[in-house]
Amino acid sequence: MKREEINKLQIYLRDTFKNNNISIIPRADKTEDSAEFHINSEFYGIVFKDIEENEVTYHLEMSIIEEDLN
Repeated sequence: MKREEINKLQIYLRDTFKNNNISIIPRADKTEDSAEFHINSEFYGIVFKDIEENEVTYHLEMSIIEEDLN
């Protein structure tokens, strides 16, 4: 994703979740359709960009390990 998109997503997610510790980080492999979702520098998931019929949407995918629920 482009830096401008990442910045907009980061601002949106920080405002939505009322958490200024959220960061959206470009992926190390320079994948153009996704970025990493971090809170307090800890990886929590991936934000995917989807373009369909000229409409752009973003999907946040977060995995939760069962051990973390205990």
